[in-house]
Amino acid sequence: MLAALPALVPALLALFLVWRVDRTREPLWLVGLTFAFGSIAGLLATAFESAVGRFTEVEPGADFGSGAVPFIFFMGISAPVREACKVAACWPAFRSRHFDEPYDGVVYASSAALGFSMVDVVAILRYDGPYSYLRAFLSLPASLFFACVWGYALGRVRQSKQPGVAFPAAWLFSTIAHGFYLYLLRARAASGILATMPLLAVMGLVAVFGARDLRRRGTSLAPVSGGAPSSRRALEIAKRALVREQTPIRWRWIATGMLTTLGTMLVGLISSVLVGNWIGIDFSLVNDADLRTFAPALLVVAGLLAAFPVGGFLTVRASQLRTMLEPAVAAALAIFFVLALLGFSSPAALAFGVAFAPVAWILACGGAWVAR
Repeated sequence: MLAALPALVPALLALFLVWRVDRTREPLWLVGLTFAFGSIAGLLATAFESAVGRFTEVEPGADFGSGAVPFIFFMGISAPVREACKVAACWPAFRSRHFDEPYDGVVYASSAALGFSMVDVVAILRYDGPYSYLRAFLSLPASLFFACVWGYALGRVRQSKQPGVAFPAAWLFSTIAHGFYLYLLRARAASGILATMPLLAVMGLVAVFGARDLRRRGTSLAPVSGGAPSSRRALEIAKRALVREQTPIRWRWIATGMLTTLGTMLVGLISSVLVGNWIGIDFSLVNDADLRTFAPALLVVAGLLAAFPVGGFLTVRASQLRTMLEPAVAAALAIFFVLALLGFSSPAALAFGVAFAPVAWILACGGAWVAR
């Protein structure tokens, strides 16, 4: 019981916070029951993963090397089973009469995810690896976020009363993203743990916007009618800036923006190396298995990330574009080009690049927004 406290206390505190922030709070007994169902689902999923792990020689909570087998295990087995178990745990609440507002999808999905994460954290701590506590700390918010994605979709579905593709698409996205996150967290040694940091930042940003959208849709499940609600003004402004309205897409500036972004990345890389040499940093000390050696790598990453807002800013200023569509596409193409090069050079660098890609794209859009 004492060994479970590091998992139980954060999970219960997060559960209480999720319940308190709801404007029309759900019955505490139903939230607690969903949490208990999530814990049971976590036990079943852990037992299933352990059984499969004995055949694949992959211990889900242990510290092991990277490779194709762990990637397939987390993407094709672990993540789908985990997200399916969470959906099953919160389904009774979803079908109950207490599910009467869009935000309830997030509340009950979070309750199931926190119960599941409590069991998962205990499983991680059992192995007592060099970074087991850090892995346990990083797994809980990620598991909560991935459940909130399809919980958000559940709230939208109950509001519109039209099943559609919103929930399947959200669940599929959560499963793929969760599988990649698990691969980074548990199969990429210290470098993978570090790569989860920007992903957590993006998760937090998306969660804030999603929660605001559901809250401002009202306290009932009546469908939203008549134009864009005032609660979504900020999102609508950003959406309009990324959509071409009348004039055709200017492919020339997309190509120019891509080359500009690649050029600023090269300048940022060279600048980081020069600054590192000037202050006496030895870049050869970076070790994929030791977080204490990653200061030089972070300096390089900072230089590369700084290039994206500069590239987006220069593209818009040079072209006098009215939208952010061209610089956004240009940044995406530049990121894809770099990731393709990393895939040929080093799988570890590719995983690191994929983790930072969302942050880089958001920074590029931010630079283009400022230039407008």
